[in-house]
Amino acid sequence: MAYRERGMVEVREMVRRWLGGEGVRAIARATGMDRKTVAAYVRAAGAVGLQRGGAPPTDEQLAMIAATRRPGRPTNTTAPSSELERLRPHEALIRQWLGEQLRLTKIHRRLRAQGIAVSYSSLYRFARTTCDVGRPTITVRVADPPPGEVAEADFGCSGPGPTPPPAADGACTGYSLR
Repeated sequence: MAYRERGMVEVREMVRRWLGGEGVRAIARATGMDRKTVAAYVRAAGAVGLQRGGAPPTDEQLAMIAATRRPGRPTNTTAPSSELERLRPHEALIRQWLGEQLRLTKIHRRLRAQGIAVSYSSLYRFARTTCDVGRPTITVRVADPPPGEVAEADFGCSGPGPTPPPAADGACTGYSLR
């Protein structure tokens, strides 16, 4: 299962229940979290000075508890900037592959085959910033007309109302209301 960050509301609820005297298993059942996760947050609450039956936590204490990561969970050991720097020497090759209309997933596999292990998100970020890949298209916004000003409908040969006579060449014409 992937690591999931807990929001401040969830942390506040766990701490509130623990301060109210509920056990770790009961909190886990009530919140739908793993009991080991609840236990880690309860330990963090004790580490910041909270005690059962004591004063409610301050915002600073809750922030320190929320920042708790479970031991053994993976952390990002490689800074994204270092991955981008590892891709810089291969910029010409990446541009060549992009010119051949290869998708980034294929380029990512080719880089791995050459021993260049970077995450796909770093490759995507590099391609966006350096190689101008995936730039958003320009959208022209058009104001909506007032209600009832323009209405168009094309129902082909079938639709509400009488069926129009077929065109001379046999093509189907629709209605156009303005």
